[in-house]
Amino acid sequence: MGELESRKIEFPGSQGVSLAARLELPDTESRAYVLFAHCFTCGKDTVAAARISRALAEQGIAVPRFDFTGLGQSGGDFANTHFSSNVEGLVHAADHLRERFAAPSVLIGHSLGGAAVLAAAHRIPEARAVATIGAPADPEHVTRLLGGERAAIERAGAAEVCLAGHTFRLRREFLDDIAAQPQAERIRALGLWRCWCCARRPTRSSEWTTRDGSSTPPGTRSRSWRSRVPTTYSPTG
Repeated sequence: MGELESRKIEFPGSQGVSLAARLELPDTESRAYVLFAHCFTCGKDTVAAARISRALAEQGIAVPRFDFTGLGQSGGDFANTHFSSNVEGLVHAADHLRERFAAPSVLIGHSLGGAAVLAAAHRIPEARAVATIGAPADPEHVTRLLGGERAAIERAGAAEVCLAGHTFRLRREFLDDIAAQPQAERIRALGLWRCWCCARRPTRSSEWTTRDGSSTPPGTRSRSWRSRVPTTYSPTG
C-alpha cells in the first residue's frame, strides 16, 4: 500500500465566508467520495474525524471533512450559526466536491453532525447512503448540554456557554432554529421510519425497515440492520 494523501482545500460557505476542509485521498483511484460532518462545537481535526477518514481512505475511499462556520480554521462567527447553517454548509461542500472532484455518494455524521447529514441528504441527489455515529434522534436534544444557560439565552437573547472545556456564544436564534427542525419527516422520507422509532426509544434495538416494507435498505446484502442509540448525548472528540 502506498502513502495516503491529505490535502487542504477551501470552499465558499453559505454566509459568504470561506470554509476550511481537508481531503483524505487513497493511494489509488478513489472508489467513492464520502462527506464527513464533525460533532457539535468540534472540528474537522478531532481524533474521531481524522481516524475515521483515514481508515476509509485506506479502503480506497476519498473523505472530505470541513470545519463548520465559526469553528476551527473556517471563517465566520459561531454565534451567528445554527443547525440550518450547518446543513447549508454540507450542501455547499457537496456542491464544491461535485464541481471540483466528485459528488459524495455517502454522508457520514458524528454526533450533531449525524443529524445534519440526515437533514442535508435530500438536497444532495448523488447521496445513496447516510451513516450516523452517536447522533441524537432529535437535533433539539443537544440543548440539554446547555443546562441553566438555556434560560439565560432565552432571557437575554444570547449567553456564553461552556461545552467540552471551551466557551461559545449562543443566540436565541440557535434555540429557535433547532426547535423547528422537521427531523422525523426527514427520516421518514429516507425510508427509515423504524430507525426513527428505535432512536425515540434509546434503550431498545430494532431493525431498520424501508418504506417498501423490506427489512434491508436497497443495495445492501444483509437481511437486517440493528441499531442501538445511547441514552445520553454529548459532543466528543
